Amino acid sequence: MTIKKQKTYAQLLQGTDRSAINHLLSVKPTDLELEFLAMVTVDKLKMRPYLETIMRLDDGVRNHISPVIQCDNGNSILISGGTKLLLQNNRVKLDVDFTLREQAIFGNHLHMYYSDISTANNTVINKFLKQGRASKIKKLGGNIKVPDQGQEYTLIHTAAVGTNEKNSFVATPPSAGTEIFCVTAGNSWKNPKSDFRINSLIKTIKGKPWLSGVKIIDEKGLGTALVTFAQTNNVGISVKITGINAKNLVEKLRDWGAYEDILVFIQAGCDKEIKKYVKESGLKIRKIGVIQKDPIFSVSGQKKSFLSLSMPVFDYYKISFDSVHHIQTPDQKKTTDFSEIKEKRFYSSPLKKLLSRFAEERKSWELIKGKPGKVTRSVDYGLVSSVVPNFGMMVFTAADNDYFTSFEPRLSGKLTVANAVRQIVCRGAKPVAISIRNIFPDLKEEKDHGKGIEILKGQEEAVRVLGLTIANRHTLPFTDHCVQHITSVGFIPENQTPMTGGLKQEGDFISILGSHRGELGGTKYMQNFYPDIRVNPPTVDLAMEPRIHQVLLKSIQEGFIQSAYNVSAGGLAVAIALSLISGEEGVGARIHLSRKIRNDELLFGETQGLILISFRENDFIKFERICMQKNIPATTIGRVTGDGKFTFNNLINVKVKDLKNLVNAE
Repeated sequence: MTIKKQKTYAQLLQGTDRSAINHLLSVKPTDLELEFLAMVTVDKLKMRPYLETIMRLDDGVRNHISPVIQCDNGNSILISGGTKLLLQNNRVKLDVDFTLREQAIFGNHLHMYYSDISTANNTVINKFLKQGRASKIKKLGGNIKVPDQGQEYTLIHTAAVGTNEKNSFVATPPSAGTEIFCVTAGNSWKNPKSDFRINSLIKTIKGKPWLSGVKIIDEKGLGTALVTFAQTNNVGISVKITGINAKNLVEKLRDWGAYEDILVFIQAGCDKEIKKYVKESGLKIRKIGVIQKDPIFSVSGQKKSFLSLSMPVFDYYKISFDSVHHIQTPDQKKTTDFSEIKEKRFYSSPLKKLLSRFAEERKSWELIKGKPGKVTRSVDYGLVSSVVPNFGMMVFTAADNDYFTSFEPRLSGKLTVANAVRQIVCRGAKPVAISIRNIFPDLKEEKDHGKGIEILKGQEEAVRVLGLTIANRHTLPFTDHCVQHITSVGFIPENQTPMTGGLKQEGDFISILGSHRGELGGTKYMQNFYPDIRVNPPTVDLAMEPRIHQVLLKSIQEGFIQSAYNVSAGGLAVAIALSLISGEEGVGARIHLSRKIRNDELLFGETQGLILISFRENDFIKFERICMQKNIPATTIGRVTGDGKFTFNNLINVKVKDLKNLVNAE
């Protein structure tokens, strides 16, 4: 399928779409009705092959995506997320970032605001900090990833977690006569205080018997927001706007309120109450329509009606899109050719180079209270909140191995999802949900979207096998880029301390949980030293992953584990080095490990499902018993020393202080 230059939204409709629309309406729609239908579903039409892929997958349609997670105690959390793409001049090119506004419309108590920013641009970073502080968020942090040379844009992925107490937001269901108002707050990127004002308004009115709902008007505009609300609540909507006509109707309903407004639904006759509270919040309000009993969406001006569509027709794509049962794409033929890679006698220098690149490419940071300008670096995974009563501690982590995307797309989808969840477990948290942010090639040429489709297949397989809840998922088109960003959210019980990756005490045993296979293809080692040579990439045993999680979480809860670090970018040697860097002062590590693989595979292979752990000697038998119960391999590979040195067989011998200098150098 080739997308030509678009003059109208209806041009995106294919013959199957039009046939489905005619079938659902039982009459031929007018040109205006077709244009409006296409406008409301334009994001689906523009991303057609990707949505079709999800619909084809075994559980793709059945996966319930919900940002609201209900807790056992009746309370709930909301996981929101978004993506913004800026050009070099900081002009916003793509924007589906309503992270804070989604929290605001629920009147939530905000606890964490997390970001991955692909720039060293202080203006962009400070903008993020300003938004977080304006919303009075308790914990701010994330990653700053230095982009590749020549990258002409900045990517900002954000996520937030807020909590709501039991039954604190119970809205009266909308019914015929319920009035619809637009409340104007402003663009949160331009006015960081706007989301805080909305949050204050909603906290004031939530629980009022006349409140029937609140909804964001996002980048898709007023028309799509109204249709979505009507579909969710199984009602019809009558929109009446002064100044609207047949020529400007689609444009008005597309652009009205996007990024600026929220919709508030109020029981009939209670408009004085909502207007009073909106005025006190310093916002503006305007009535635009009412709920109607019949499932009809209609739009009229002052005196004339312009369109009237039955609600089921907005689901035409569920009929017209190709939803043939998914056929698995064969794996690429595996190739292993080490003939051009000569093994070395010593690998201390390659280790130092990989750590230097790690320091250059990525900084984990956290806002220190009282020091808003201070960015503190950490090699531990994710952002951990303070204790939230009745919830425990919340943890955010993001996958750090998204660089396999161009190497083997479908495999990378599986690896990235599994990686994000494994990092949560390494902090001692039980995974609750994941957020998926994809930027895939637009549809100028059919060949361009093949990688995106393969990535979706891999992601969906991992989600299904790992039994994950998807909090939110966005897929955006942008030139020929293929980027996936996966974040995971989890909870640590109130009576438990967050696990860290740093080695703690001389004499502790060091082990690896999982089976070390040493695959090198596409890894950081190969990228830095042999970028033109292709060998087997890492694989992931999705069926084994949940059992690894169970072993680690139970061992942490029982108090056996002193540290846990996910083996990922750079492989086992880099994981040990980072555990020493973040460990107690003066500790070292002496490692002895033998495998029937090459030395570079042993040190730098990025085997998936491999976790580096440490524990006290007297906990050894207890830990092994848990591993045996779940049939998970664990191998003791060394001990924590007090000499401040890192030795690995006879291959690596370095001082820990030298490694710290490499990572901490600015």
